[in-house]
Amino acid sequence: MPWLTALIGLLAVSVVWLGYRLESPALQWAGLPVGLVTGAAFAWGLGRIAYRRLERSGPEMLDLLLKGPLDRQKTPEETISAKAWKELPLWKKVIVWLCGGLFWIPFSMQGILPIVLKLNGYGEPPMRGPSWVLAFHFPAQFHWPVIAAMLALGVFMAVMAFWIPRRHLQEVRQRGKGASRA
Repeated sequence: MPWLTALIGLLAVSVVWLGYRLESPALQWAGLPVGLVTGAAFAWGLGRIAYRRLERSGPEMLDLLLKGPLDRQKTPEETISAKAWKELPLWKKVIVWLCGGLFWIPFSMQGILPIVLKLNGYGEPPMRGPSWVLAFHFPAQFHWPVIAAMLALGVFMAVMAFWIPRRHLQEVRQRGKGASRA
């Protein structure tokens, strides 16, 4: 969802960026109504698609969500996965939830966005006001290393969100194989 939201806001951001590059305050401010109109149009359009789909197949979708597909049995793999997640210690679940839910902050907001800002001249001395980008709170020679560290942190968090449950699943499988041999 964060990527879809960013994609929807791309038109408004483009208008503001163009206004910045052309040094036109009016064009920069035009990004606000463009963003409002774009957001309203997507909310209306996607809401209309959702309501039509629910009108056509709402009861079946609700039944599918509540009971799952009736014509299919769970495979042993799915049973092991569910069991592995239930057995995962709470502290590991918290790490997976935090890493999976927050990896995009260091990766995109403290990594990708500062790269775009730096390439457009922002962050170079003299600074133009305060910034919420961590790298810009360091001396200029440390901007790129801090940006690289934020990108690495975001990638690390995303990898951990997948690796911890996968590793636990492997351990559960190996315990199952050991128990079946005994």
